Amino acid sequence: MIRVLAIYQKGKLVSFEVKGHAGSGEEGHDLVCAAISGIVPGAFNAFLQEYDIEVLSGYIKLVAPSSGLQAHDEIVMECVMAQISAIAESYPRYVKLTRKE
Repeated sequence: MIRVLAIYQKGKLVSFEVKGHAGSGEEGHDLVCAAISGIVPGAFNAFLQEYDIEVLSGYIKLVAPSSGLQAHDEIVMECVMAQISAIAESYPRYVKLTRKE
């Protein structure tokens, strides 16, 4: 299962973490994993500012600076959250999204 944790402070995203593999298909043919793997790193390429981002097999983490995400980058991450939320609703056995304040 892919577990996504989004941490907000005062309504603003400060940390975002994706762990695991969906396991919805054979390795290399897992469409749920491919969707998440395309959405998250792809969005990071749209950022205007550099952030502390870690990408490993089955693991992605973003930590915003203390000043927070820039307005453009915040919009990008909210789009990511909407996309992941849609996938989690469609495939709840394979993706769990948790938001914490």
